[in-house]
Amino acid sequence: MKNQNDLNNLLSGDFEHLKSQVRSRIGFYDRGGFLAFIDSLQTHLHLHRFMSPDDLIKALSIIEGIEINTSTYRSMHELLTNQRYRLLEDIVPNAPTASVRMKCHYGDNFSSLLRRLHCSLLSQLELSLVHIDRQLPVSKLHYEQNMLDESQAFRDLENTSKAPHLPDKSTAVKDFFRRGVTLYGTIIYPSSSDINHDPAIIDAIEGFGQSSIGSEGTPANKIYQFGGQFLEAIMLNEFSHTTEFKSKQRGIQPGIVKGHINWTKEKGTIVAVVTLDVYTINQCDLRSKYAMQKYYAIGSDGISLLEVSDKELELVNKRCRDERLGVTENQVVPICTLSAKLAIPVDISTGRHYLKVTDFTVCFNTDELHSTREYDLNQAFENRGAYC
Repeated sequence: MKNQNDLNNLLSGDFEHLKSQVRSRIGFYDRGGFLAFIDSLQTHLHLHRFMSPDDLIKALSIIEGIEINTSTYRSMHELLTNQRYRLLEDIVPNAPTASVRMKCHYGDNFSSLLRRLHCSLLSQLELSLVHIDRQLPVSKLHYEQNMLDESQAFRDLENTSKAPHLPDKSTAVKDFFRRGVTLYGTIIYPSSSDINHDPAIIDAIEGFGQSSIGSEGTPANKIYQFGGQFLEAIMLNEFSHTTEFKSKQRGIQPGIVKGHINWTKEKGTIVAVVTLDVYTINQCDLRSKYAMQKYYAIGSDGISLLEVSDKELELVNKRCRDERLGVTENQVVPICTLSAKLAIPVDISTGRHYLKVTDFTVCFNTDELHSTREYDLNQAFENRGAYC
């Protein structure tokens, strides 16, 4: 498991070296002011292991706005530009400028420290934004048809959805209320406070499915009876049973996730597009009943899977919950993203519809995890090669 050091600790050697130079080279009366400046800078940057993109943008804008004394005062933005370094505006063109303006009277070695820090933070921001935008995952696995057929979770979906309703009789109406389910990508706004039988939502489902929710086995009935939370649970069950650390450790369970289901039509056929972002995971060593549960999330570099300490847990959980609830947007790098497509075929033995996964992809944003299905796929190619 990677152990990405806290950025403060990573750079503490540079800062301490700089402070020692200040003590030896700068006069007593000027020394205190510059040492206070370094401490103030560290406070404003607020570097830590789980910085969000906005945190990184704020730190970068502060660094670029610092005025350095190099015979004349010039901003770090100007110095970096003259030396052909990439800038924050190259990654985020409309990034806000720093509200904190700082001026440094001692620029010899301090500018080189700021350059190193700027390069590190900019690289972390760029990779984080790429992964949040679901571009260039570290690994990607698309299920072949035989992998879909062999999935116990997906078989459970088919068998359960052939029943009239879920065991707890929950419906999709609550999921529409939460805006976790849409039709044609459109939010259906309720017309009442009845989270179980809202008329507007039911009318929309029946119009979309061109059938009645009260008629057992119809498309509208299946969309109504088997809601978003049930479908998400199926996907996460597949994730839990097929995901392991590269060290082969198992026992991984999803923590905070954000899901969305969009019912639409492709060439007149009803399909559901399911997307699930897994922000945190929990893992317990199955070999020891005394092992404590561990919590993991992606670090500020956008790729390292880090164990969350007790003092970091509140920050990480709040940030992930805010992202799930829509308080923030694009501020958390998912550990992985699950994507599925569902159809509503007809069971020829009963003439009634049920739910079936027809497409499934898992993308990891870290190399610390992988799917055991990769082995199945590789083995299939090896076996096929033996007969060619």
